[in-house]
Amino acid sequence: MDNARQLATQNGGVDLNMLVNQYNAAAAANEMVGSRDVLYVFVSLSMPKASLIQLAKDVNKAGGMIAFRGFHNNKMSEMQKALKFLADEGITDMTIDPDGFKRYNVTAVPTYVVARVKENAERTPSCGATGQCNGADYIAVAGDVTLDYALEYMAGHGDRAYMDSIQFYLKRLSN
Repeated sequence: MDNARQLATQNGGVDLNMLVNQYNAAAAANEMVGSRDVLYVFVSLSMPKASLIQLAKDVNKAGGMIAFRGFHNNKMSEMQKALKFLADEGITDMTIDPDGFKRYNVTAVPTYVVARVKENAERTPSCGATGQCNGADYIAVAGDVTLDYALEYMAGHGDRAYMDSIQFYLKRLSN
């Protein structure tokens, strides 16, 4: 793995250590403010680059996480090269989360998810034997909309139990 990191960095790829450290820092920041609900936005490299850049900037600003289903061309090195345009824009809060696509029944991108984290879970809810969460564990909206629109839609149409977290993310986005 160290060789892969070194080669990726030498070849202008994304520094995976940096991504992991920044994810952990963002998660810790959310816990410090008392938020137990996490924001994920599930995306794909098939989305227009300009849209993906703006969305990723907004998600990073709000304190959420951009999630891809898997590696580009099924290779970590290809994914690092493919994500370089985002890293060049200062976007670093990204993850590869194939289980998340299943967990939240993501069938279209972008899909915006605010998920409840169980008290004893690390960062994601426990979702039973199938790996799919039930509707009480998260709120989601899919569509080619801005992050603030998706959050405002969730606030107006979703479970009121998520309101504090949604307001938290909207406030961070507006600052």
